[in-house]
Amino acid sequence: MKPIEEIKKWVSERASFYFFLPDGPYGRPFDNQYSVKSVDLTDKGIEVRFKEGAI
Repeated sequence: MKPIEEIKKWVSERASFYFFLPDGPYGRPFDNQYSVKSVDLTDKGIEVRFKEGAI
């Protein structure tokens, strides 16, 4: 199985993902929850699109 197929399978088994990102200039972590809309392979690499609009 190709890596992109493995990623798509892994993503399909989950409802959402949490990402810990910096909170502005203070660097305090906060979590955002995203639902994956699609995972595709592009000429630049793997592109993950979220239902919330973020890429």
